[in-house]
Amino acid sequence: QEALDCLKMAFKLNPGDLNSEYSLASIYKDKKDFGAAVAEYKKILNVKEDFLCIYNDLGDIYSQQGKSEEADQAYKKQIDSANRRILSNPNDIAALNDLAYALNKRGDYEKAKQLIEKALMAAPDYAQAYFTLAQIQENLKNFKEAERALIKYKKLFGNATFIKESLARVRGEMKSSNPSVSPILS
Repeated sequence: QEALDCLKMAFKLNPGDLNSEYSLASIYKDKKDFGAAVAEYKKILNVKEDFLCIYNDLGDIYSQQGKSEEADQAYKKQIDSANRRILSNPNDIAALNDLAYALNKRGDYEKAKQLIEKALMAAPDYAQAYFTLAQIQENLKNFKEAERALIKYKKLFGNATFIKESLARVRGEMKSSNPSVSPILS
């Protein structure tokens, strides 16, 4: 709540700042206030159609709401947006991550894995790419690799609750799929 209050104040002091508005929308998303999050994301899109990973965020919201068609359309838009950004800069690490994330969400795991590995070769300390890699590995049922990616993400990003929850989920999947495999302790 404190972060939400600070961002609302920042946005009042600097109206039109898309980064503050995006952060505000993301906090609404994290709080599961999806109506407010979608409204904020759409305000951003009215100003800048290719704003970073915004379509992935919308896709995630729609997916959580059970709106699979809307989620798929959002991920398609992210793919188009990321491809345009990559055309103008083939080494745009954030665009490669956005593209890999959207492809993963649409079930193209192998292509997503290739792209995120390319991003990590170019920028081995790009934290967000490890979270994307973990999700791809989890979808490929490579739970040990998903765990490794999450541990690296945790080292780069910090000890956030959602990372701990992701690690617990992956370790649970790893244990249920192969009880003799021990998790990495970190």
